[in-house]
Amino acid sequence: TSRLSTGGRGFNSRRLHQPTAKKPLISGAFFVYTANNFQKVSTNCQRGEKLDSFSLNSMLELLHEIPSPPDTVLAAITAALITLFGIHLQNRSNFRQLQERLDQERVERSTQRKIELRRETYLKAEKDLVDMQVFLGQMPTLFRQGEFSTESLNNFTASAGQVQLISEIETAKVAGELATQLGEAYLEGLRQLIPFIQLSNELAETEEHLNVARTESKRLILEITTWHEKAEQNHDEYNRLNHSFEFWNRKSQEHLLKKANLEASRIKLELQHSEWLVEKLKMAHQVTTELRSSLRQELEFEEGKEEFGQLAAKNSDRIIAKLKEFNKALEKEISDSGNTQS
Repeated sequence: TSRLSTGGRGFNSRRLHQPTAKKPLISGAFFVYTANNFQKVSTNCQRGEKLDSFSLNSMLELLHEIPSPPDTVLAAITAALITLFGIHLQNRSNFRQLQERLDQERVERSTQRKIELRRETYLKAEKDLVDMQVFLGQMPTLFRQGEFSTESLNNFTASAGQVQLISEIETAKVAGELATQLGEAYLEGLRQLIPFIQLSNELAETEEHLNVARTESKRLILEITTWHEKAEQNHDEYNRLNHSFEFWNRKSQEHLLKKANLEASRIKLELQHSEWLVEKLKMAHQVTTELRSSLRQELEFEEGKEEFGQLAAKNSDRIIAKLKEFNKALEKEISDSGNTQS
């Protein structure tokens, strides 16, 4: 009672019997104070200083005043933590699977684009390769016909460069080797055209002389016919016309025989060119077959690889054999024609 009346107020019995509110476990001021001490202790520990006994006691008192939670609360918290951890594992697994699937799809798209690009390039390269081989065989004929062009060479060179750019390293090496061999064959073919050029000039000159001789022979025949129709008795005129006709007729026969000999020489040159082409095809056959097999492999045509190589070799041997047979027949015909002209 004396404690209650200390504040200068009188005694009040009702205040004594009023029910008092339950004292909270931890007052707000005490909690704030203890939290500040805890922060101070943490800072001192980080600095390596000794702990204040009063601060340490305040922390221990705070921990002592915190009531222990019920078992159901602990179980709920534990279950929630386990569930959260399971969700985390599941999300991480899903993310890993999604990442792997995206990587696989990206690789598949890249592979598909590469195959499509290679398919277009390789098919064009195969066409240009065949055109280049045909062009090498027809170089003399194309030159004689005035249709000689380097379009096939340019297309093949561009295709070979594209193949080396997008193909695997081994395929690029084979493509480079084949392009080098055919490039050398083209240069050697140009060198072989020099006799054809000289022969063509001689043929053109002989043809011109032959046309002049034939024109003069026809003119003289016409004049002789006119002289007979007039029934003139001037035999000197007739002898002059007849002598001129015999001269131009003899020239015409000489130019005609020279033209035939030049044509025979041209055929011999073409025969030599054909034989040279056979040797070049034999040299390039292995590289060509290897390149085609590599292109099929990169386009994922793995089946029948060995059979394809054997079939390509067999076809190449058949073509070379036919060319040799044709060359022998042509050589025999040239020989027979020369004997007939003699």
